[in-house]
Amino acid sequence: MKMGKKTSSCRTDACGGSETYVLVRSKKRKRTISLQLKKDGYAVIHAPWRTSRGEIEDFFKSKKTWLEEKRGEVEKRNRESVPRSFVAGEDFLFLGMPRRLEIEDGGNGLAPLTFSGGCFLLKRTDVSRARELFTAWYRRRAEEYIAQRLGDFGRRLSLQPRGMKLSDARSRWGSCTHDNRLLFSWRLIMAPPSVIDYVVVHELTHMREKSHSRRFWGLLAGTIPGYEKEKEWLHENGHLLSF
Repeated sequence: MKMGKKTSSCRTDACGGSETYVLVRSKKRKRTISLQLKKDGYAVIHAPWRTSRGEIEDFFKSKKTWLEEKRGEVEKRNRESVPRSFVAGEDFLFLGMPRRLEIEDGGNGLAPLTFSGGCFLLKRTDVSRARELFTAWYRRRAEEYIAQRLGDFGRRLSLQPRGMKLSDARSRWGSCTHDNRLLFSWRLIMAPPSVIDYVVVHELTHMREKSHSRRFWGLLAGTIPGYEKEKEWLHENGHLLSF
């Protein structure tokens, strides 16, 4: 544990019944108290070292509605993130649209996995390696599509990155290195086109402004007006960009 921090567990009746939270006091934190909800469901309060217990309890009680809403969101995401079975009738996202999976009894001339008529067609003899086939298919489409959008926006903004690569990240959708090499998660190909454009322009904008400063968001808004909608979509639905 870092010096200048003290952690303890506390109980309160703030949310109805006995509610547990972890309290982290810090000598470096001067004024503000903050609340976080961890993936395991625990609430964590960060507070200045000398903040009174009464003030912390009042703060926690004031966050009752927020905490309930966030826990509801986590439960919803957990329900929606059920691993796929790769059976006929399942839907898989592609460019923001659910696409049905059909299992085909095809001859040797049929490719293991194809996309036709708005549906995914999987050869029955290749069901056992469906996850591998889907991953490869999505990566190919992501490389083609993102490279195209990167080129379009790069020309529009007079920006030329030193290179582009795909990653397997599940929540870090893009990044820009100090020498302007861009990295994008291949899972983005499941998102709507407007969301992909937001991430592409986000990383291109980092070529001009590395930090998330006011200037950065101003530059981004100049290219993607109302980008907040796409940013919020990723926050609320990013967990769906997986299988």
